[in-house]
Amino acid sequence: MHGCQGQYLWSELTRSADVLLAVGCRFADETTCSYRRGVAFFFPPTRLIHIDIDPHEIGKNYPTEVGIVADARAALGALALVLEDLGHRDWIGGAYAGEIHRLRAEWHAFLAQHHNDSHEPVTISTLLYETHVALPRNTLVVHSSGSTQAQILQKFPFYEPRTCLTTGGFSTMGFTLPAALGAKLARPEQPVVDIVGDGDFLIHVQELSTAVRYGVPIVYIVANNQGWMSIRDLQMAALGDVHAFVSDFMRGDEVYSLDLTRIAAEVRLLEPSHLAGRGGGPGPSRRPGRRGPRRR
Repeated sequence: MHGCQGQYLWSELTRSADVLLAVGCRFADETTCSYRRGVAFFFPPTRLIHIDIDPHEIGKNYPTEVGIVADARAALGALALVLEDLGHRDWIGGAYAGEIHRLRAEWHAFLAQHHNDSHEPVTISTLLYETHVALPRNTLVVHSSGSTQAQILQKFPFYEPRTCLTTGGFSTMGFTLPAALGAKLARPEQPVVDIVGDGDFLIHVQELSTAVRYGVPIVYIVANNQGWMSIRDLQMAALGDVHAFVSDFMRGDEVYSLDLTRIAAEVRLLEPSHLAGRGGGPGPSRRPGRRGPRRR
């Protein structure tokens, strides 16, 4: 994958390309690095050939040199026939293919430096490498937004079609756990593994009861990121280190959020009046949506 969560070598190739063929690509914000010119793409001078079954996608985000409204299978089949008529070209042994192989080798060499490190606790790189080695090639790996997703898209190889199930578009958090349930129900004969960060996992952790109730066998691997790491990083990038508050409950050795343990120890609620001066008194009890007695 290329873009802000992908491998840098693909962004290097796409932004320096003379011509790009995009098939079924919406050019969403993550793919394009938030549309910053020259980071993932450089339109123009790069010329874009865009194939999509939805005519509204053609030229929506980038100027198109050639737009083709067609089914992807039909369009690529027609292009293949044209290329056969033009005759075989030894592009695999060409200089450009050699440059791609060189960049790939450099990237894999970089990743290998972090596969067997001795950090305690282990890094996400080590976790993903050891998980990949242990899983069958046809394992359906489910993941969603956050730091874990970015690392998987950069470092975790997939060998078979339809074995990478992740969120797109708005990159919804909380997708992973229920999506894994659906994937296993759809493909009961295929191993399904859910790789998720702790923040994402907590959003729909209650769905573990669904897996138990219906006997859905799924492996859940929860990465301890100590909170919403990707959100914290975005806060620091946009607003500075002092605003990284979303999941950082410690400042040095001091707790700066509510000390709920102390409050529970000091407050013994015997009657509603004991809440006075502790955050407000109780309000009237009312069911959601009720506005008064029901009329017949």
